[in-house]
Amino acid sequence: MEKSITLLPNLVIAGVPKCGTTSLFSMLGQHPQILASDVKELDYFMPLADGKPLPPLDTYTAHFRQWAGERYRMEASPRYAWLGPEAVASVAATLPTPRILISLRDPVTRFWSAYGYLRSRGRLARDMSADAYLEACERSHNDSSSPVRGFALTVGMYAEYLPDWFNSFGDDLQVLFAEDLALDPRGSVASLWSWLQLDPSLATTIDTGSRNATMQARSHLLAQAAERLRPVTRQVFGSRPQLRTSLRRLYDSINGTARRDQLAPQTADRLRELYEPSNRRLAALLAARGYKQLPDWLTRA
Repeated sequence: MEKSITLLPNLVIAGVPKCGTTSLFSMLGQHPQILASDVKELDYFMPLADGKPLPPLDTYTAHFRQWAGERYRMEASPRYAWLGPEAVASVAATLPTPRILISLRDPVTRFWSAYGYLRSRGRLARDMSADAYLEACERSHNDSSSPVRGFALTVGMYAEYLPDWFNSFGDDLQVLFAEDLALDPRGSVASLWSWLQLDPSLATTIDTGSRNATMQARSHLLAQAAERLRPVTRQVFGSRPQLRTSLRRLYDSINGTARRDQLAPQTADRLRELYEPSNRRLAALLAARGYKQLPDWLTRA
């Protein structure tokens, strides 16, 4: 058990989906004092979302078996962010004094990216427009019996769940913005390494190539088939994460192409209207925590 505790992560990228967490995970993990988990999204705490018990701790620490004394053991499971106060408390109780990172993004562009991702994976009807999906998300938000789950909408209401993380982790939590990471990746990573009390000068040499860009599926039927097989591949290749990653890249090369669609202005306006109250509360929360450089989508709130 003592070895398991030693191998627990002490640096967690806890959110938010479609906010640059894959790039962040890759770039931070290039520091010699950070051991990244062998697969990005471990989702160890996700069963709590359904009221289920956590898996054995050894299944979590197994992803850090290559640890050779690095100061940080890092994992990134961006869906942790909105799990709720009970899950946040479980993270705090399970992990030994972790540092927490949460990446945020303009919720309008985050919704658009999430919509594109869901379509590319065959999880939405081929002919469902972003406007129609938004309407379905709104119905789900107001009606728990709706067949469409509205997470793509509600995840962007950051002020609804970020206070739980600040209450549990205080100054051990750092919020960053995907826009800053995209504009100045090396500067953003250097700043985070400084916060972690690591040498920031190494950021000048990191690979900043784009990762996990949202694609468009060439074949909707193939995307649906791949999605149905996903639980099987996760089970079969669970102990071989690098092989799973290679298969994912192969699939993307076969069925992925650059997005050509654009968010309709009226849909963007409706999204801004929906997110404005949360953005306003978030701006006040971050200002109270000492954050001075906020992105435009928050300074307009």
